[in-house]
Amino acid sequence: MDGKLVDTHCHLFDIKHYSPPSDIFPIVVGYSHHSNIKAVKMGYPYVLGVAPQTVLKGEDVEKAIKFIKSQSPCAIGEVGLDYKWAEREAQVEAQRRVFEEMIALADDLSLPLVIHTRNGEIEGKKRDAVADALEILGKRRFLMHFFSGSAEQAEQVVKQGGMISIIHLHSKTRKEVIKRVDLKHLVV
Repeated sequence: MDGKLVDTHCHLFDIKHYSPPSDIFPIVVGYSHHSNIKAVKMGYPYVLGVAPQTVLKGEDVEKAIKFIKSQSPCAIGEVGLDYKWAEREAQVEAQRRVFEEMIALADDLSLPLVIHTRNGEIEGKKRDAVADALEILGKRRFLMHFFSGSAEQAEQVVKQGGMISIIHLHSKTRKEVIKRVDLKHLVV
């Protein structure tokens, strides 16, 4: 893989008529039972899981877990907490239950996790998905995909055994994260 850039998180199955350039090595990430099947069929290394926004659509989690166990993913993901789409506390609890199931699955299979978090407002109260996810995760191997937390939270991610994915969008917070976290804990 000399000279190749590794794309640690892509949904190639959602892009019609596209093949990655020869200098990019993709890791295809599922987020639902249906997309997990597509990810496996792509022929690249894959990450399988049930994303929090999929939980809100009534995903059959048991069916997804059974499929994931029958495959050989390199990680469990994209999983986590997304408060942008949750409107009620019951939806947050549903996401949390599935997130905990995905963590247990990753532990059972000795795999790292790829975490999706997004803050939001639930029933008029601002909620911090990064803080909640870190509380649930404990110390283990994980990647915070599309990290949107603070520099302090980034330091906590590293202390808990995680890595951080930084996207190309400019923000003062992301710049501070990059300054405070050693490069060995960052991916782009």
